[in-house]
Amino acid sequence: MSVNHYSGHADADRLEEVGKPVGGSRKPLSSRATSAGAWAIAGKLGAKLIDLGTLVILARYLTPADMGLIAMAMTAVLIIEAILDLPIAAALLRTQNPTDDMFDTAFTLGVIRGLVIGLILGILAWPLSQFYGYPELAAVIGILSLAPAMRGMANPRMIVFAQHFDLRRDCAIDVASKSCAFLAAVTVAIVFHSHWAIVAAIIATPLAGLILSFTFVPVAPRLTLVEWRFFSSIFGWNTLTQFISALNWQLERLMLPRFIPVAPFGQFTVATDISAIPHQAVVQPLVKPLVATFARFEDKKELGIIYCQVVGGYVLFLGLAFMIMGALAEPLIAIVFGPQWLSAAPILTWLAIINIIAIPLLPLVPLALRLNQMHFLTIRMAAEMAVRIPLTLVCIALYGVNGALVAQTAAALAVLAIVLWSVREMTGASVIAQVAAFIRPLTSLALTFALFRYASPFQFEGQDIFAHLWRASAACALMIACYGGLTAALWGLAGRPEGAETYAIRRIFRA
Repeated sequence: MSVNHYSGHADADRLEEVGKPVGGSRKPLSSRATSAGAWAIAGKLGAKLIDLGTLVILARYLTPADMGLIAMAMTAVLIIEAILDLPIAAALLRTQNPTDDMFDTAFTLGVIRGLVIGLILGILAWPLSQFYGYPELAAVIGILSLAPAMRGMANPRMIVFAQHFDLRRDCAIDVASKSCAFLAAVTVAIVFHSHWAIVAAIIATPLAGLILSFTFVPVAPRLTLVEWRFFSSIFGWNTLTQFISALNWQLERLMLPRFIPVAPFGQFTVATDISAIPHQAVVQPLVKPLVATFARFEDKKELGIIYCQVVGGYVLFLGLAFMIMGALAEPLIAIVFGPQWLSAAPILTWLAIINIIAIPLLPLVPLALRLNQMHFLTIRMAAEMAVRIPLTLVCIALYGVNGALVAQTAAALAVLAIVLWSVREMTGASVIAQVAAFIRPLTSLALTFALFRYASPFQFEGQDIFAHLWRASAACALMIACYGGLTAALWGLAGRPEGAETYAIRRIFRA
């Protein structure tokens, strides 16, 4: 296929034909959304498994201090990238037929964003290295600034596949780019035993994604801002929201290296990265299908009902992953990373509990994008910042890592209240209806976690990895069975209301 420029409608027609969901677009919306979600999760889950494999190998060749050094550098990169994040994909998803000018403007905005991020990081590299007392940070930050620049240059026309609920190419890009990162990291780690192995992985991922995005849709972009007004409506609130979010998200990583040694900081960051895997593998890939699904509903009352069902499903399924992670943190760390990383286990347990508390907050982003009410996201972030920043500064100075975890817990509880109010304002769904959607699976999670954390028949002692592995596998299976039984019992006692449990049982019996 030649690389040229053609009309937006022709482009959409071609992509619709290429990316037509299996079975055609006449399939019910729920079926297409489920299929898209499955492909998205498969891609992110595959990518996260490769990430985990990379982390496991790097943990054998590198030290916690190496991990901590890169975490310090990535903190700056992630904060600047988050502050300057532009919801370009969400804006394109909201229109049924994006034009060439819209796509070209989206690409141009991405390029500008990448260049600005690179410039800011280049300016900050040396001062940050002096602030933390590690001169080698300057070179690391400079190289890492290439990653957001390459992410900004990815082909925005890939979004048309998401509009047609076809995320197979996104799945391929996720897995292929992480595979390239794995090869780069492992090669450098084995040869040099250096923290540059992590840098190689971070750079390889967006580079492979950039190449593949233009391989799947080989269309030459044009630099233009002719459709700037189309995107500007959501940039104002989004920029403020992202600034607040970045402070909330990375504050611990900014402050901890000033109060604790780099090796414990490396253990904290590894525990944080592990705890984020379910979110990155399941929640993030569902944003596009959720925005597309919410876009099909005009009635706010109906949208509120769908939202509550989504929240219930998140807690039911995602909560199980966090519960297992928290209850089995010690054998998980010992098996995957080795005994030298066991200090990260209690941190991982605490983070898993925090993530369970935060699950009902997750679908707010696609809902706000659908209704174009981004100010509710800003309110949520501001409330979190009001609680989290002062608590984090004080608690880290006094108690180090434990202080950071206390601040995260308090912030999660405060934000939960704000989100319940925000959804009520946006859709009319009452707070009681929202809580009722997730209280049963949340209760099952709490009971199962307490049972296996404090009255488990499985003992994980010694350093026999194979013994840990089979005991952890048995405990995991038993936890799933216990959780399923408790969930079914509570659902039955509640009168079998329509909700996430109904969907799960129908899928089980259909299989």
